[in-house]
Amino acid sequence: MPIARCQYNGELLTDITQFTIVQTLFNNPNNANMAHLANLDTLIENILFHDKIFIIGTTKFGKDFEIRIPHILNDMINKKVVEIYPPNFCDGETEFISLYEEISQNICPDTLETFYSRNKDIERELKIYDSYFKYGKQKGTIELAKLVGVSREHDISLLAHLVRTNVHFKCLHEIEKKINGRISYTPHTARVPLVKEICDRYENRVMPIAQIILKEMGDLEKAKVNKLNIYGSMLEFDMPYLTTMVLSQCTNKVDLFDELLSIRNDGKVRKFKKWCNKFQEAVFNNDRDTMEKCYNQLESLQARKSVKEILRTVPKIDLSLTMGGITLEPLAPLMGGLSYLIDYWNTKDLIYLSDLKNKSKNIGCSKSEYEKFFRTKFKI
Repeated sequence: MPIARCQYNGELLTDITQFTIVQTLFNNPNNANMAHLANLDTLIENILFHDKIFIIGTTKFGKDFEIRIPHILNDMINKKVVEIYPPNFCDGETEFISLYEEISQNICPDTLETFYSRNKDIERELKIYDSYFKYGKQKGTIELAKLVGVSREHDISLLAHLVRTNVHFKCLHEIEKKINGRISYTPHTARVPLVKEICDRYENRVMPIAQIILKEMGDLEKAKVNKLNIYGSMLEFDMPYLTTMVLSQCTNKVDLFDELLSIRNDGKVRKFKKWCNKFQEAVFNNDRDTMEKCYNQLESLQARKSVKEILRTVPKIDLSLTMGGITLEPLAPLMGGLSYLIDYWNTKDLIYLSDLKNKSKNIGCSKSEYEKFFRTKFKI
């Protein structure tokens, strides 16, 4: 009996911390660093290229502590972009201990401390996380931490981070069962190393397709800029294409998310999102034919010359007579133009990528441009 094909409809699970870190970029930009911008870029990708975003609801385990919901998250919930999914297995202390023990087994032989000592980049972002939620100082979280032998304020944030990751994976599987399909999962940047390690060991999950493609585009451009800088230039390419383009269309940072929702409804964006959904579903189903077709479209887009480049190669046509009749050699360049049109049609769903790259290069992808927009200096 053949295995049923699983469906993917552009749904995504992410976490509240992504919104929290971005919110601090708006509330207190003077303390901003590159981690804030990385999370902003991921959040913009999530909103633009996914039809529905799930956020896991609060997990208090029967304790009384404050969880502040970021304003931008509330706004996205009210506008039906984000939906809260309530976990039904976080009622009390017993569930908390069980979740901690499960995730501890998943990172074994590491302990809480040794895992994070191997991933130093996490600590910086967890400081942002804790400065917003203040888990290390709240009575309820302190009581929960003591149940598993954690007492230091710094370690309580790590503990919350670890347990919450387990909650995400459990909810991910619950949602997929409920919708009878697959969903993508993109954690905030501090959670990526932990999620990657769990995925490498236990289940095959990767970043969403759009995120992978945009990262590859950025990496190629950075490599090109670095090669040019060998000759003594000081070109900059510090920032991602997508966020650069979105910010360029905003009068100020207050407009960002309204502008983002407007771009989300653009026809080219919708076509690209639909194409990404097809590619993502093929990945989930190990559908090699569709994956190769999508991959070839990407390769074709990257290799394609511009219309101007093709027209420069077209000479005046001289339909000279030969012994064999009319020679067709002068028509060869025109055949190249026809080939361009066919190729353009085959990659019509990826027009947004071309526009994105061209517009962003004209705008400038440097850190200094971002600092002007947010009126601050970003710490490295």
